[in-house]
Amino acid sequence: MKRKLALVAVGLFAGSLLFFAPAGVILSRDVVDAVITNWPSVQQIDGEVGVRGSIRAAELSMLDDVIVNPVARRESTRWIDAGVLRTDGYPYAVLSISGVIKGEVFNNGQVGAVLIPNDPTVLEAFNQEGKVMFPLEVVSEPISSKTAYFSSEPRKLQVAFPEYRVFFYNDTGKTSEVDLFAYLTQ
Repeated sequence: MKRKLALVAVGLFAGSLLFFAPAGVILSRDVVDAVITNWPSVQQIDGEVGVRGSIRAAELSMLDDVIVNPVARRESTRWIDAGVLRTDGYPYAVLSISGVIKGEVFNNGQVGAVLIPNDPTVLEAFNQEGKVMFPLEVVSEPISSKTAYFSSEPRKLQVAFPEYRVFFYNDTGKTSEVDLFAYLTQ
């Protein structure tokens, strides 16, 4: 009888420890396997899941054969609008330009691309006052009469908006045909 009473007392004591133990206290240091299922029925996965091939972490976007008439860098309201570049999902863009001057070059100069966020407020400031906000820019090497072909050094720039409107300027005094390469990457 004393033995039964002792077992009951030990059982009650152990049970009270479990009941009164503060939250977050480790009661055992043994490794215990646990399975947690927390998927709503609409997200059930049935069958084999796998990824084949490489996962792309970069993408090349281009604007090619854009005709850029002479317009100085300081004349932002006259820059050539070449369209929109989507950068959504990529934190960086490596920008490069290349092209050819149409005709003989008499004045040294440069050709450049300026990317402005495709945002209504930013574009309103640009269209109304020529104010360039949050630009990404790439500029060609100086162009001279030695060759009609030009290019820039690639520039890795941090992206801050999902879309940019691309504008070109050309202060060589001659029309040029320009390509913009935007390598979007992680």
